[in-house]
Amino acid sequence: MVIPVRQYRRQQPFRDAKKVFIVCEGRKREFQYFRYFQEMDSRIDLHIPEVRQDEDNSPLGLLRKACELETEDIDQVWIVFDRDPDLLDTRKPQIEEIRRVCNSRASWDGAVSNPCFEVWLFYHLFDHMPNVDRLEESETWRRELHAREPGGFDSRRHPLLIESAIRNSFSLFHTNQHGEPDVGSTDVFKLAEQILPFISDSLAFRKADLGIE
Repeated sequence: MVIPVRQYRRQQPFRDAKKVFIVCEGRKREFQYFRYFQEMDSRIDLHIPEVRQDEDNSPLGLLRKACELETEDIDQVWIVFDRDPDLLDTRKPQIEEIRRVCNSRASWDGAVSNPCFEVWLFYHLFDHMPNVDRLEESETWRRELHAREPGGFDSRRHPLLIESAIRNSFSLFHTNQHGEPDVGSTDVFKLAEQILPFISDSLAFRKADLGIE
């Protein structure tokens, strides 16, 4: 199913503060990305626990961590993970369980990238899918990022392009017959849209300082 392209419009900042809990599968890339926005505005309080090497960072491991650390004062809980299938596709039932739990809790949601988080990062810089083979493999996206952008995705400045990532990833978003993001699609834009209204002013100032349009 192809989701119709919509005209992206900057949302107005909310008046009230929001506390968001984000559990990420990646032990480095995802953690660094969301930490970039952590102290941009006092109205949004992002909690991004770091996943240690000895912790289970499978989709179900993330779900258990979210359940253990959730508190009553948290407004939203997000579980960020990849669809990248393993040999026996053991991730599929785990993803279905996350979807079931999120559907049963109004303040919970999942953000899935297929096959990897680099799909979301790619759309910060480009408004089209790579025209290469084997897009179902995570390494293809990592290689394309480095090939197209010297040094690859820079976690110190490229997160400033989050508005472009929202527009690009939404316009290219497709789902498969199971309602999951298809290869080359990511719905991390849903989480980004929750964060953006609070940080839009800070983004504009930082982009101006760095000469980023």
